Amino acid sequence: MRAGELNQRVSLLRNEPDSDAANDLVDNWVSVSDHWASVRYVSGLATIRAGGELSIVKASIRMRMIRTLGAGMRIRHAADVYTIEAVLPDKTGRIYVDLVCRRLMPRELTE
Repeated sequence: MRAGELNQRVSLLRNEPDSDAANDLVDNWVSVSDHWASVRYVSGLATIRAGGELSIVKASIRMRMIRTLGAGMRIRHAADVYTIEAVLPDKTGRIYVDLVCRRLMPRELTE
């Protein structure tokens, strides 16, 4: 992959749990850093569950290797937010990392 192919700007998000007024734990997603990446959609699936339609969009995001990346972190790309399901490092070149991601639904962002 040539460096020119990393042509989309993404933000890496980490969860820093916090307490609300009732002292309940709430998710607090904070931006850690911005990076150049390549975002590709690998599949899409629409199903009907519990009387409502559910859309599942999978993406592969390639970016330069960052040792602190882990499953459960999130990536923001434009208006979309993805959860990182797996981190696949390039063991031979050690330059890039491929992230297996799922786009979050709007209701998942407010939970």
